[in-house]
Amino acid sequence: QRRVRGLWKMAEEKTQGEDWKTELKSKGRACLITVKNSTNRALVRVGENLNHGKFRKDPPDVIEPHNSVEFGVEARTPLTGTQGSVQYELVGSDQVFLLYWYNPKVGKPKVGFVIAPPFHCEQTGTLDKFSDIIFEVTEVVKTPAPTPAAPAATPAPTPAPAPAKTETTTTEPAKPATQQPAATAAQPLTPAEIAEVQTKLADQITKYYRLTNKVLGRYVIGLILTNLLII
Repeated sequence: QRRVRGLWKMAEEKTQGEDWKTELKSKGRACLITVKNSTNRALVRVGENLNHGKFRKDPPDVIEPHNSVEFGVEARTPLTGTQGSVQYELVGSDQVFLLYWYNPKVGKPKVGFVIAPPFHCEQTGTLDKFSDIIFEVTEVVKTPAPTPAAPAATPAPTPAPAPAKTETTTTEPAKPATQQPAATAAQPLTPAEIAEVQTKLADQITKYYRLTNKVLGRYVIGLILTNLLII
């Protein structure tokens, strides 16, 4: 129903011509507000707040996608200004677009907007006693990044064939046979050598008899002493 009402008002306003803009400019403090809907969604009015002033032309209930609308607001008396806001919902989302204005009798006028991503608004125009402001609403559509193709599998390198084992046979040189010394035939003793051997043998026998006599003598003396002690 709101969309039908909005379309009806748009048709009605077209028949009225541009006279309302002329009357709006003649006021002491006024704002001509243009809203460009550059999205693929309709903007549906969900609220408004007019603290001071009055609408020379009401904001539309619906702003169709890729469409532009205008409305005007002015002071009620030459000694006052105008202040207010309008809210639009972006159909198919949970976001709201809010625009506001403040054009006082004394002081610099101010206008602005509130909107959240992925939507964006660009504000242009002039600020004066008669302010002509344009709000253009757009939507930033994120394009998914292409999925990178998986890299082709690299075949594993073929291992080089192991070199054939070469058996090396080492021939040790034959060891020369050790020659055993030939047995020396016994040589007969000379008469001088025989005499020398006999002399050494006689000396050994003499030493033996002397030692034996010495031992026997001590043994005999011991026996005698033993017998004397017994007696």
